[in-house]
Amino acid sequence: MYKVFILSLFLLIQFSLADITIKGSIKNAKGQTPKFADAHIVELGGSTSQPLKSIHVDKSGKFTLEVESGKYYMLYLTATDHRALTVPIVTDEKKITLVINIQLQANNYQETFDEVELIGDWNKFSFRKAKKMKKLENGTFIYSIRSDAEKVAYQLIGLDEAGHSVNGTMNDAYEYDGGGDYKSVVKTSGGGVDIVFDPKKVFRSNVAGLPKVDFKNNADLNTIYTIDKKTNSTMDDFYKSRRAYNAEHKGLDGFEFDFSNIGLFLEKQMEGEDKLTARFAAAKYVRLISTGYFSGAAKNVTGLLAITDPLWGLNSFSLFDIYSKAYGEEIANKKIAENFDKIPSKSVQAKILVLQGMEAKKKDDMKLVAEIFDQLNTGYPKQKSELRWYLGELDPSKAIMKGKPV
Repeated sequence: MYKVFILSLFLLIQFSLADITIKGSIKNAKGQTPKFADAHIVELGGSTSQPLKSIHVDKSGKFTLEVESGKYYMLYLTATDHRALTVPIVTDEKKITLVINIQLQANNYQETFDEVELIGDWNKFSFRKAKKMKKLENGTFIYSIRSDAEKVAYQLIGLDEAGHSVNGTMNDAYEYDGGGDYKSVVKTSGGGVDIVFDPKKVFRSNVAGLPKVDFKNNADLNTIYTIDKKTNSTMDDFYKSRRAYNAEHKGLDGFEFDFSNIGLFLEKQMEGEDKLTARFAAAKYVRLISTGYFSGAAKNVTGLLAITDPLWGLNSFSLFDIYSKAYGEEIANKKIAENFDKIPSKSVQAKILVLQGMEAKKKDDMKLVAEIFDQLNTGYPKQKSELRWYLGELDPSKAIMKGKPV
């Protein structure tokens, strides 16, 4: 009887654990079920290449994901022929089922294809070893692969204006590439295969207003998505404009960008009654401050975002900068030191340490650099891949470093 009671109590605890269930439906840019799609869940501030969970979308375009409450996440959606999409899953509800409908945006393919390159498993998908496909008189492109394997996987370069490697038009199957795009898989015959790219078969869609995201009966998450989308769109325009100006003027002297619309929009959201929405808007406002604009608003942001706020996962590298602008470097360092162990995200902690390490290196404090390097190596194993470059810069054993003989 005692054992039965204990087992019942254990099961009760198991089934009463708070969780978030995400039930999604994905459509392609033409409103149809995608050929091949996946849904991934990433902890806010984590790397999309290292999701917590991934699930393949079923034949009707539906998926279900479950995550524990008490954390914030990003839903990362990928599909063949389409741009990857991130959707914030930011809620303080302890037990909730979220129903979400998504329509993705098609890849931004070039109008015409003059040159197409191919990479594959035979060259480890190396961009540097990409091979040029031969253009035929009928407008198609071809490349012959010799392989004893039963199948080969490949991607094409030169199709998407963003410069991605994307799936081709000849496929027997698809594989996710871990970076938001897909590999085409084709069967071989007689020791090889002729891979053909047909421009007429490229998936194109000019539907306006995509991507679309709608949380059923959840106005707060719809607002949070709108904040995220508008800010990201403005920042994309900013970087595009800056690149164009730099190319034309061979420098950025005199470059200006009008952030007033997005600035006013975010400020209004930051003043709203819903505290979670206000905090999320403040986290996105950080991106404007980081460009050098609206720097006087740093205290407004820190008033909404404590150092321990998990929303800093959106802009981990900006935390010290924002607090320094608000209070000065000395006070900012003191506040961060006092709250460091309370920061819920290991990724945010690691990035703060990286910034401190890079600052120490700049000041030639190599003892502190070594201490931080060891701390990152031993205390943050899961963050090593996303911080690989910084770890390389902070590595005391690095062959070429200031103060060392070469």
